[in-house]
Amino acid sequence: MKSFTISAKTPFRFGVGTALEAAAKFQELGCKKVFVVLDPGIEKLGLHKGVFASMEEAGIEMKVYDNVMPDPTDVAINEAGEKYKAAGCRGILGFGGGSALDLAKGVKCLSKNEGPISKYYGRTPMENGDPMILLATTIGTGAEVSIAAVISDTGSGKKPAILNPKLQADLAVMDPTFSYGLPQKVMACCVMDIMLHCCETVTSTYRNPNSEIMALAALKIAVANYDNAVNGQGDAKKAAIEELSFASSYAALAFNDSMIHVGHHLAHFIGAVYHTPHGQCCSVVIPEFCKYFAKKMPEEMKKIANACGIDENAADLGEKLNMFFKNISRKIGLVTAKELGWEPETMYTLIPGIHGRVVEPNATTPFDVTEDDLKMLIDRIYEG
Repeated sequence: MKSFTISAKTPFRFGVGTALEAAAKFQELGCKKVFVVLDPGIEKLGLHKGVFASMEEAGIEMKVYDNVMPDPTDVAINEAGEKYKAAGCRGILGFGGGSALDLAKGVKCLSKNEGPISKYYGRTPMENGDPMILLATTIGTGAEVSIAAVISDTGSGKKPAILNPKLQADLAVMDPTFSYGLPQKVMACCVMDIMLHCCETVTSTYRNPNSEIMALAALKIAVANYDNAVNGQGDAKKAAIEELSFASSYAALAFNDSMIHVGHHLAHFIGAVYHTPHGQCCSVVIPEFCKYFAKKMPEEMKKIANACGIDENAADLGEKLNMFFKNISRKIGLVTAKELGWEPETMYTLIPGIHGRVVEPNATTPFDVTEDDLKMLIDRIYEG
């Protein structure tokens, strides 16, 4: 067995009502004034009121920053970092979906490190920032427990990530009640993001027995519950969403060690150009990812097939996995690359950048996916 690392995990609270525990944790951390990076959708729906009331009862002053847009930019993070320091806050609450949580991580970085945030792309060393609690209100990204922050760089038009254990929260909270009312398409996108996280974790350069066990378990949960979570009704739907919420965080705890690779590189680069929701990008990528990897890493893909309830010894396993994930996408209402209006010629221009991520130092893609391979994958993605 090769050597590997199991990283320290983010302290994690899961369950209905756990969001109200954030105030007590801030008291424990000695934070009397907190900068709240608030998802405007949560604010509009009034879903923040219970948490805010508990913070006020605990005597914690809040400075709210709600200029949170999908795919936070470096400019937005730099602005929020300046506002944090100007407000004299000593703690951060990220409250919302993945974009709000990634922006909050950027503020944590800038609380103790000189900007701009672009200085910290990749694995650049940094000082530990002020205390932070991340309260997830959607599922799929796993941002609440991951060491990554994905940022839309306004200069390059790309979506680089900061990868640093010092972005971990002092407490991550996944309270499924926030996800009960998610629109059907949003929930569908969450499903595919979780599933691609799991597949990439099992096939990463830095996979290890612990990350593999967690990822395969998360994938089994997602496969068992995706239909009710998206298409179900009543208590069955709520129960499935709770299961899927746990799978989302569990998958992210797994990929903190292994990290994701070429599937997400494709989804991030294409999504940045077309401004397509990330989970929709994942749904288009994952069938072709599995078909390609079944030939390159057959033993690992057998494990993925087993988690999906597919006979791992079936002939043409790649094709069966391809159809399995395509069928899930259609069943939950997601569409093809052609229906999205993606064009091969535009995607071809992204190949050098994607390939650069594949071969960069400490790359997590387990082999050189060549530029010709990427063109082939793009062609298959387009054909759907």
